[in-house]
Formats: sequence, C-alpha cells, structure tokens
Amino acid sequence: MTDTTNATGPSLSLHVELSKQDELYDLHTHLMGMGSADFWINTILLNETILPINKHFQDDVIRKRLGPLIWDKNSNAFYAREHVATVVYNLREDPNGPTYIPGSVHKAIFDELHIQELGREMDHLGLSFKEDFSYDVVLKRDDLKKAFSLSNSNSDVVQMILEERLGVYEQTEPYRSPFKHWIIFNARKQKLEIVCGMTVEELRKLIDGESAMEHIYNPVQRDARAHIINAFSMCNADGTLPRSIDYHSFRGQFTPEFYPRRFALKDSLYEQRLDLLALLLQHVLQRYMTCSPPVTYCEFSVGVGDLSKPWIFDILSSFLSQKDDAYFKESSLPNTETSFRKLIKDFPWLKSEFVNVVTYRFLAGFNRQCINLTDVANNDPVNGDPDDIEIEQYKQEEAIQLLAKAPQEAIHRMLSEIIKSKEGMPSTRFESLEKKLEKLEDVEKKFVNFYHWVVGLDLCGDELGYPYCPFVSKKFIRHVNKVRNANDGNPNYGLRIHGGENVAAVNSTLPGYHLFVSHMYIVVLSIQYLQQELKHGIRIGHGVAFDIILNYNEEKENPSQRKSSVLMAEMKRILKKILKTIPVEVNITSNYYLLGQSVRRGNGKKTHSLKTFFDVGIPIVLSTDNDGIWPIDQCLLKHVGHHSVAAEFCRAIYSGIIINEGNLGNVIKNSKTYCFDKELGTLRQTDTKKKEPEEEFQIPMVVLHPKLISYIMKTFYKVAPVNGNNPFYEYCKARNGELTDDKYELSDEKCIALAPVALAITYLTHSEWAQLNSCKPEYDIMFANSQNNQSKNFETVRKECKNIYNKFMKGNVINLTADHDMTITEDDNSFTSVKFMSIPPSSEISTLKQIAEQVTQSENKVSIIFGFCSTLDIKETVKYLKKKLESNNTGETNQEGRNALSTNSGTIKSKVTVYLHSNLNKYAYADATIDDKITLKINYHPDKRTNCDEETEMHALYVIGPHGSAATAALHHIPKLMDTCTSNSNDPQQQRPGSVGPSSENYSNKPADGNNKPKADNNERKDDNNQRKDDNNQRKDDHSLVLMLASSETVSRTTNTSDPKSDKCFDLKSYKRLHIVPSFEQLIIPFLRMTVNIPFSPNSDFYELYGIDKSSKLHTKFDFKDAYTLSYHIDQEYEMLFDDAIHSQMDWSTLYRDFGTNTWSNDLISTIFQMASDSLEKYDVYPARIALLHTTSERTNLIKKLKKSTYNILVPIKEFNNETKLLVCTQIQRFPCKPSNIEFWNKDESSFKLAYVLWINFTHGKPFTSPYCELNNSIVVYHTDKLLEVGKQCKQAAADDVWGYVIFLTVNEAAKETWNPITVNKWCDFLYDALPNNESIEKFSAFLSKHNLVKTFKSVLENTSPGKLRNDEQYDVIKKRKAYKIQTMLSKACQPSKLLFERFLIHRVLN
Repeated sequence: MTDTTNATGPSLSLHVELSKQDELYDLHTHLMGMGSADFWINTILLNETILPINKHFQDDVIRKRLGPLIWDKNSNAFYAREHVATVVYNLREDPNGPTYIPGSVHKAIFDELHIQELGREMDHLGLSFKEDFSYDVVLKRDDLKKAFSLSNSNSDVVQMILEERLGVYEQTEPYRSPFKHWIIFNARKQKLEIVCGMTVEELRKLIDGESAMEHIYNPVQRDARAHIINAFSMCNADGTLPRSIDYHSFRGQFTPEFYPRRFALKDSLYEQRLDLLALLLQHVLQRYMTCSPPVTYCEFSVGVGDLSKPWIFDILSSFLSQKDDAYFKESSLPNTETSFRKLIKDFPWLKSEFVNVVTYRFLAGFNRQCINLTDVANNDPVNGDPDDIEIEQYKQEEAIQLLAKAPQEAIHRMLSEIIKSKEGMPSTRFESLEKKLEKLEDVEKKFVNFYHWVVGLDLCGDELGYPYCPFVSKKFIRHVNKVRNANDGNPNYGLRIHGGENVAAVNSTLPGYHLFVSHMYIVVLSIQYLQQELKHGIRIGHGVAFDIILNYNEEKENPSQRKSSVLMAEMKRILKKILKTIPVEVNITSNYYLLGQSVRRGNGKKTHSLKTFFDVGIPIVLSTDNDGIWPIDQCLLKHVGHHSVAAEFCRAIYSGIIINEGNLGNVIKNSKTYCFDKELGTLRQTDTKKKEPEEEFQIPMVVLHPKLISYIMKTFYKVAPVNGNNPFYEYCKARNGELTDDKYELSDEKCIALAPVALAITYLTHSEWAQLNSCKPEYDIMFANSQNNQSKNFETVRKECKNIYNKFMKGNVINLTADHDMTITEDDNSFTSVKFMSIPPSSEISTLKQIAEQVTQSENKVSIIFGFCSTLDIKETVKYLKKKLESNNTGETNQEGRNALSTNSGTIKSKVTVYLHSNLNKYAYADATIDDKITLKINYHPDKRTNCDEETEMHALYVIGPHGSAATAALHHIPKLMDTCTSNSNDPQQQRPGSVGPSSENYSNKPADGNNKPKADNNERKDDNNQRKDDNNQRKDDHSLVLMLASSETVSRTTNTSDPKSDKCFDLKSYKRLHIVPSFEQLIIPFLRMTVNIPFSPNSDFYELYGIDKSSKLHTKFDFKDAYTLSYHIDQEYEMLFDDAIHSQMDWSTLYRDFGTNTWSNDLISTIFQMASDSLEKYDVYPARIALLHTTSERTNLIKKLKKSTYNILVPIKEFNNETKLLVCTQIQRFPCKPSNIEFWNKDESSFKLAYVLWINFTHGKPFTSPYCELNNSIVVYHTDKLLEVGKQCKQAAADDVWGYVIFLTVNEAAKETWNPITVNKWCDFLYDALPNNESIEKFSAFLSKHNLVKTFKSVLENTSPGKLRNDEQYDVIKKRKAYKIQTMLSKACQPSKLLFERFLIHRVLN
C-alpha cells in the first residue's frame, strides 16, 4: 500500500484512490532506454565479475562460461559453450584453424566466423588473433564519439578530444594511447569485426573504477567519470542530478543529446555480450514488481533490426511470466524453452530461478529517419543484414529545410505515398523500412510463438523534420491485417506512432509557423488514413503538440490571414473525430526533459496541459518512456514504492494534470483497454460503432476550410438534393458536423465568393467524378436560389479552375516553373492582368534566372506578377534584374533587333509590379523600383498573406502540391473575375473575362497619336488570341513537355509586316540575349527523339547556337519542324515515367555510394558502364545524371515500345538485376575538350574516352578527397572484371586499356596533390587497392609501356619536392606500407631494357 501521508489538499483523495489499485500497465517504454547510469556503470561496467578483462580468460572455466555466444542457424539455438571456447582458443593459436573434421560441430562453428573476410584487413593493419583478439568488451571509438556528443568528422581529432576528456595525457607517463585496433566477435551481428577503441580494462583505470564517485579525489578522474555517467543518463556536467539550466541543453535536442548520445556505449556493451540484455531485462522486471501499485504488464519497444535476429529474440523471450505459463498450458501453442534459458546457469548474476509476475511484450521499432525523400530506389541490405540499410539522401537539417521552404511539396510527398497504398502500388520512400519488415516476418517462421511476444510496430526516432509515416505503406497494412486474421493471430496487434513530440512549435505570429503546421498535417493525415484502413489498434506516442491544434482559436490567434489557417482548422476537425478511439501516451518526465514549454504548454508546477484532451474525450495513457536515461526513482512527495509508472501517476496528481477521480480512473483503465496483447487488450470488443463515412485522399488535393464546408451545407444545401449524382454534396456532408463549438474568423462573404470555386476545383481533383462529365448539374442545384448571381458565372469559374489545375496542379508540371495569367476587365474597358508564378524547389534552373525571365519576357498585358519560391537572395535578385534589363536595352546595333526586343519584352513599355514571396528568409524585404518600369516587392507583409491588390487575404482553401502557394492565390483571385463578369453582363462591348488585351496605360477608347484606332487594336488582339489558342492546342495535341527553352507564348514577334517566322527577321545574337539559352548539356532526357521547333534556319543557326559541329555524331539527333519551340514530344503514356525519372535523378558518385554495396551492385555497375560505352560510341556523349527505378509491368511495356525500330534512337533505359530495376539517363554531357590538368589527353582513343568518363563521374576529378577516394578505390578493386568486360565490348577499345587509364588518371591527379605524412596514407590505400597482386602490377606496367607513360609515372613517384611522394616526410610513411613494395615492383617492371623488349613485341604484333 502506498504511503500517502505527504499528500495534502484536493490531491489527497486521488493519492488514496491510486494506492487502492491492484496493478498498473506501462505501454510506452524503450528497453535500451531503461537502467540508470548506476546500473550500467556500477553493476556492469566496473564489475570485473560480469566483465572480466582479457587476462582472466586464460582460465578455462571463464573462457567457456563467458566466451562468445554463437548461434547455430540450422538448429535455431546457441552452440554449446565448450565447443565455442575450443574453436576460439584454437583460432588464437592457429589463425588458419586446425584441421577440423568436415561436418563436425567445431568445423561448423569455425565456418560461422567467416574468418577469411577479415584476412585482407588484418594484413593491412598488421593484426593477429593471438595478439589482438579481445574477450574484454571494446568500447568503440565511434561509440565514444557519440557518447561524448562530438561532431568532428576527423577520426584523429576525435581520438585526441576523447583522450583529453578522459585524462589520458595527465594520467599516463609517458603518454600511451588506450586506443588501438582490436578483433572482436560482434554477437549482435554474429560476425568477427575489426574495430578501433579501448577495452573496458583501460577505461576503468582512467575513471578510477575501484572507487565510488564520492571517493574520487583526483579532479581529472572525477571529470572522466562524470563524462561516462552522462553517456548513460541526462545529468549535470559533473554527473549529478540536472539543474534547471541543464534542461535547456536537453530540450529540443533529441538529436544528439538523447539519441544517439545516451545509447551509444550500450551498443558497444551488448553487441559483444548478449547476456547483458538478459541482465537488463531482469533488472527492469524486478523494478516493476517493486512498484506500489506494481506494474504487471508492459510493452517494450525494441529495434526491428534486433527483433529480426533469432539469437536476440531468443534471449528476450526467455523470462515467461506466470500468466504466460498459464496461457501456454491452456492454448495449443507449445511453451518451448528458449536456447538461452538453458545457458543461464553460466551467468551467476542472472537469477535462474527468477519468478516473474510481469507480463511483457515487444513492439518492433522502426527508425522514422530511414526513409527516402529523393524518390530513388532504396538500398538492399548488405549481406542480408537490415541494420546495414542506411538512407543518407536527406540529413536532418535538409529534412527540416524541406518542410520550411516547400511545405506543400512535403505534404504532397506524404500524400503520394497514401495514394500509392490505396492503389496497391509499391512505396518509393519507405522501401528500406519495408525490407526490415520482411526480415521481421522471416523470423516469425522460426518461432511459432513469435507474435505472442511481438504485439505491434512502433514508429520512433527524432521526429523533427521527419513527420512522414511509413506505416501507411501497403506492405505494413497487409502485415498488420495478416497477423490479426491468422488462425492463431492477435486481433489487437497494433501500431504506435511517435507523433506530436519533438516539433518546432513556432508561434502563430511568426513567418515560420508553416513549418509546424505542415509537419503536423502530415502526421494527422497519416493517422487518419491508418485509422480508416485498420479501424482500431493505433496509439500515439507523446502527442502533446495535438493540444496546440485542439486549442486552436482562429478568432483569438487571428491567423486566418495565412494559408496555414486552413490546415489548422482542418486538423482540428480531423482530430476531434479520430482521437476518440486513438489513445495518446503521455510521458510526463520524458516530455519535461526533452520538450520545451512551446510544445508542452504547461505552467508553473503543471508541466503539461491535458485539460483539452480530457474535455474532448481523448483517451490518455501514462507511461515512462525511458526510465533510466531520466531515472524515475522516486516521486516528488517521496512516497514509498513510488518509482517508474507509479511515480508518473503521482506526479500527474501532484502537478494538477489529473484533477479528479474520473480522470484517474479513465487513465488507468485506458492502459488496459488499449494494450496490444491478445488476451489483455479489450479494444476489439468495444469497437462496434456505426461505420463513419470514409475520408477521401487524392492527388492533387485541395483542402477546404471547415467553415466553408459548414457554410455551404447550411446555405446552399438547406435541403438535400434528391435528383442525380451529387458527389460534392456527399463530400461536404462527410466533413460537416464537427464544428459545433468552433468559431472561425473566415467571413460569410468569403464563403459565398469561394463556394463556386470550391465545387469546381474539387470536381477537377477527383478523378472518380470524371464520369459525370461536368459539375454543371450540381452547380445549378447549389446556386438555384442564389442572390449573388453565381449561376451566371459557371463558365468563368470552370474555365479558370481548369486552367489553374492544368498549369499548377497536374503531375507533369510539379518539377517545372509554372505560371498562369488572369485578367480583370473594368467598366471603362481598362483591365488589370495578373501573372501568378511558382518556382518549385526541385527546379534545376536557378531561381534568379527564372524570375528574370518571367519579368523581362512578360508582354505588355501583364501589370502584376505574383510569384512564389522557396528561398531568395534579395540583393542578388535586384542586382540581377537591373543587369538583365541593362543588357536587353543597350548594345544593339541593329534597328530590327531593337524592334524585336521592344515587342518581345526586352524593353517594357507598361509598368509592372512584381510581388515575390519566399518561404525561407521571410523577413528579408525589398521595395525597389527598377528602370522606372518595374516595382519589386519581396515578402510584402511576411507575418500574413496579402493578395495582389495588397489586401489582407482570408483563406478558405489550401492546395497541396509543389505549386500550392501560387495555385491557392490564383483560386482566391477567381471571385474578382466573377464580380466583373456579373457587373458588366449587360454590356455588349465588354470583353470576356480572361481575354488578352493591352494595358490601360497604353490604350484607351480614343486613338493614340491619331494612328492607332481601337478597332484595329481589337482585331490585332483577336488575331493574337487566335494564334495563341492554336499554339496551345498544338502543344496539347502533341502532349509536349516543353523544357528549358522559351515557350511559344514568348517567342520573338515583330511589328514589321514581314513574316515573323522569316529568317530575315531573326537575329541570333538578340535571341541568345533574350532567352538566355542554356547549354545543350542541360537538356533533360537527352536521348529521346527531339523535335526542334525554333524560328531560324535548321541548317545553320540552331547548330551555331548550341555549338554542335555538323560533322559530329550528335548532328543526326535532331528533326526540325516549323513552330516556335524546342520540345521533347512525349506521348502522354510516357509522362509519368519521365516525371519519376527526372524527380529521382542523381550523379554517378551518389548512385554508387548508395547502391554500390548491394547484392545486385555488379549488375548495376555493368549497366552503367555499358550505357556510357554505347552513348560514347554513337554520339560522343555520356550520361551525367541517372535515375534508378523499379521495373513495373507498365514501365516494361513502355520500354518495349521505345525499343521499336521506328524510333531509331539510342534508348538510355536499361533493365538489369533480372529485369527488376531500371537505369534511366536523365542528363548528358558531351565528351569534353582537353582539361588543363591532364597532359596525356587522348580523346581519339575509345578506351581512354570510356575510362575518363568512368573516372570523372565517380571521382569528380578528386580521387583523394572523401568520399570520392573510397568510391575510386571501390571501382578499381571490386569492379575490375566489369571494366575489362565493357572494354572488350567496345569496338575499338582494349579491355586492359580502360582499366589502365582509370588507374593512371588517379596517378596523374596524385602528381598535383600536396601530401603530408597523414594524407599520404590515401595514396598507399589506392595503390594497395588498385594493384593488389603481381599479376595486376605486371599488367599495369605493360599498359604504361604500351602508351609511353612510363616516364610520366616515374616522375610522380620520384618527385622529391616538398609535399610530393618521394619527399622524405612522405616516403618514410610509404616505406612502412605495402605501397612501398608495389612501387618498387613497378619501378623494376618499367626498367628500360624491359621496355624496349615490350615495345619490340608490340611492334611485331601490330605489323
């Protein structure tokens, strides 16, 4: 019974009620976050009984008892200890191993060690098993780096800092580094490894392991001990309990202060000693049992990589509870004793007779940061180990920047995954985590009771920048349903999503508010979809940021002037609906350590504000999270038995989070109701509510403000329509009814104005509604009794919405700059034309250039440009625009050229106001006039959104997509067209809204200068409109994807009566300046058949413009037709494939770094080499950027069509890996002229050309700079056979020459390096990798002789200048490495006598 004597006031009754409870549950905790610093350091690290040092292992008993735990994959059990001890002992005495009898257990264990894989590295580092194998745990240098929160990438500097902090320099006389290379057995991965680190024995000396902290009087050793304490728990710098100021260094610093800092040394410990996992587990269970009330059930989150390893799962499932025993006796499942349970007697500190009353289960934890945000195919696991899968395309800072600079695109990416899941398509972003799921399912086959222990999945890791949820993938959803519906399945099998935890809760008055909103909308969208698919079994970890959304009050916070207000209102509606059956796991102590007040929203002693959760009826569960990293040893009132979960409840009562018995009872009940255990959970029995209408997900998606939906329902659908199919009505009806207590600032007038737009754009974004042909019938129903003439505006609304949809929202424009013009005609026949513009962050053309193009190429009809981009340099933008205008207005010697520029926008006659908005650096502001014609306003009113009339815009809808801002602004602009249409509907002279006309400044109803008559002007405008319409139709029919060059709407037109297409009217220099023609190398999908539609002679001007020699192979690639653009005419069926390719493209080095170690890497390398060889041979070009995609049946059919002879083109799409993957070339480079740094250039030799292409693409010309040095060495070492194979396939290339040139290009670069005794090791590594044996040395010397490169090579080796290879400083290092032997052999092989003889042989062969 809990002591409640210290409780006072209203909380006393709650403490009494808590003390009456028989049991508590802990549903949210991470096993490796358990155990305090005292447990890890005093119980384990400093305990020589548990962690003996190397000399103790000379004792046979200790060696047999504590030697490596090696798993027998055939019998699914650990090998007997005495057999393992014999093999390891023999290995130290004889590294080649004694002659074991084939089939014997010793032979099997020896084979499991894969010793041959270490041979080369051991030889390289001079290691032996006898001297350098460690039984003692080695704390890896990399793990110590993380544990000490060091960020330096240089390993030598890291070691220096570690030695400084551990007091090595002050405690050892003379200085002796505790760090060295060791051979260890990594029991976690079941393989031998070579690591750099220090043994536990060395660490004990440095931190005075024989004394308690309070008895260490040496300040150096005290500081060193404090550092180690901080590696396990979040403490003050001196190792004591944290002070108030210390929390500020923890909060918002999930990475790296929480993870990986407080986990890294635990990895080093249990990787080598798996029995420590069992010790940790027993310690935690014992701690639960001594709580008051006791904890009788818990769910540990354990990394999926560990649970996927049978040997780890065997250990973790070794301690059955009393309830488990009873369950197995009653059920058909066998209660198989684990293999590790039989070995417990070998570990005296483990209680073999341990009586466990705590039922514990596991959730498989998936790291949310292991996702792919770049749309490329993900890595396969190396050697089948899912822990080796790493996704490095987006670091955390880059992921945060994506949400900040392109929130609509970030949401769009998550929404795309949801759509793929709905349609049963494979995921492109979550593939690496899906592979880990497959590994988990493989283990299930080896343990019949696997899902008795594993009851769900957990999405964990630092949420900041990573709101994306892989569980929406179809593979994850199928997995959950499969486990639930199996014959002996678990209907409660569920998902926990860490969400609303480490979030940038930016204040709503700040420009960065959209970072918080976009992040949380992705989280909410994912949970909403999962609930729709799975119905139950979902929990939210932490979720404190949801309180911010649920307390969102638009009237008080007044953020309706921003687009994000729509998403906030929508999230509030969704959460009120879905969280009624989704519990939120609140971890008070964890949140206090890691989350600031901006997220928790507490005050005073009340650390959290959960009142809204209770009021709305959201189930709350209290848990511990990581009771060890922040030890929950005692409640604030010092009640006996109040630690762990009991202390969390006490804290909730004391601080006023739980304020009445109803709250307390519900929280305790919720943990039992919503647990995922098959027998204990009760949610499935209570989940019997009437089915709710399903929410819809589509791309593109337009989010309607809940107030707009509510207004439409109560105003335009007072009576439900009874005739016809009315999907928009059903759509609004499904979303209405959650707003009874919510008040929004959005006005009724705004709702009236945008209701027609909402209907039209919603129809366009729902492909399943397309069968209705038109939204006109439902439009007529909605506005049949309207007082505002909306019924007359149907054509205007439908047309503009369709234009906005096509320009900004269709899939084939998401990576391209997009713009759309809208014109408002006034009563006096004057008008204002607005160009809405969007530059996506994924665009490869510079933002400055695109802005300049839009401004200077805008015809006189445009008076406002309203543009959006991700980020913007204010000074550079103004400077660039001025320079651009000056270059367009000066330097023309040809009057015709000046006329052409004047009419084609080189000189702007009318004034243009340019509004630019950037998501980043919103406070950077500019208000400048350029050339008296352009007024530039950047980030006008950054804290709110104004429209193009500088009026505050109240937003009622939000477009999700890369061009979402521009599309949202344009849709809100449509009502102004409707106003003019309505007010001038009786004027027969009134132009139709949206038509093109001159600006009011240059034209009126009166003749100008007595020459230009209105009638003529109207005819001219009519002709121009017709021409424009024809051009647009032509492009539409061809399904052209126009890239890079000017569109037909901005092509040169003159006022001369001559034919505008005539060559006489075209000036090449003017055209170059006007259009800023990009280099030919930047063309996308270069090998597709291209149709050149450009207004100059196909025989001269085009090739001159692009610098293409008519005699070159590339000349045959072009087919001219008469029009105005250079287009890639892509059939509509190919658009999706090319969108995927462009969005996924990367350079060679990135491709190889991410995929070069896969099981299919040989196929990948061979395919890249072959693609380069083919393109060089046919066109003297090579792939510069490549996309890696999965093969699908649809893509396979498209490739077959492309390969038909009718195309007569080199197809840069190659299938490999048994036709399961595709390589697509997306960008090319012409083979270059001679670079200044390569003296032996030989561009006429095909083997050299191929070698140079391979070398420059993999190394970027920097073969001794990380990471390119590693890539260079890997290519030479592991893919020599592919180099030779491709060389043989080249018609004029010698196989050995391709290989030789790749090596010699690196040698040539070495001559230019300035070496020092440290960096020269990279040269030694290269030689050792490139020429590892006598055969390769002989082959390379023959290559040097054949191409007269011996003298050049020897000059590199013999240069004695400072910083060169033969200088004494460098040479002393080389002589200690195997590179010295290689250099010596090469020098001998290249002796003059031998060279003469080889040249004679070559001469004989050639003749």
